[in-house]
Amino acid sequence: MPMKIEDADLPPLFRAADSVSVRSQKIYLRCLAADLILIAIAGVAGAIALESHDAKVTLAWIAAISMAGGFVLTLYIKGRQFEHNWFDGRAVAESVKTSAWRFIMGTEPYDHNLSETDAVLMFTDSLKNVIAERKRFAALLTTEVPENHFQVTPKMLEVRKYAVDEKKAIYLEERLNNQRQWYANKASANVRNSNRWFNAILAAQGFGLLSTYVLVNYPELPILLPSVFATVAAAFVAWLQLKRHQELASSYGLAAQELSFIATQINVVEDLEKLSSFVADAENAISREHTMWVARRDEI
Repeated sequence: MPMKIEDADLPPLFRAADSVSVRSQKIYLRCLAADLILIAIAGVAGAIALESHDAKVTLAWIAAISMAGGFVLTLYIKGRQFEHNWFDGRAVAESVKTSAWRFIMGTEPYDHNLSETDAVLMFTDSLKNVIAERKRFAALLTTEVPENHFQVTPKMLEVRKYAVDEKKAIYLEERLNNQRQWYANKASANVRNSNRWFNAILAAQGFGLLSTYVLVNYPELPILLPSVFATVAAAFVAWLQLKRHQELASSYGLAAQELSFIATQINVVEDLEKLSSFVADAENAISREHTMWVARRDEI
């Protein structure tokens, strides 16, 4: 059984950036969901036409408050830049993680022929460069003070000294298989979520179509049901476009397949030189997928 490499065994900078990214993502998506709900409430309130003066005033207030709440929430989302913090945090965390695995395995630029001191100094400099490229995001990390301030953990140094067979087993299980399983799980989850939201959109559109028949036969109804269901369907479509479940399912699925192909090649690795080349190719593939993800998200 190969040694486990937990998040706690990676540089504290990885955990700090990951924490900021995850928190920013949750806040961003929750705020957007609330924004869409408020817009939908305003649209539904506007589709109800009651004869009572008091009821009309109440509905008008509901629509006004919902629109005002949505307006303020949109300004809040834009001002706090949760989306950028999410992306920057993910970029920093993944850059640190791939650098850490290169260091652990003795891959360029932290070649196994380097002394431990030189490798540690080079690795530390690479982390400084990652932060220097995102100075605005670096300011957010002041709230994430790690218990251990050393960016090179004892386990990183320990595994770096292992023989090639031990390193192969650890890298295969703790990096490639873990990452491949993560991609596979994400692909499956996005397929399920995509189907759910498409079904929800179809249901809203179907009820909207049926409601037109009701409106034709009962024009005296005080609620414009087609407008209500159209508003709901539009909110569902907006959420589906935001999450990009179909696109992510395809991307993650392909990444999982690519890593499975790469993993099969580890059997031909016989020495540290070949391991170094193998790990470099694998980390490049993982970094490539992450770079493409960031580029796609930047288009939103």
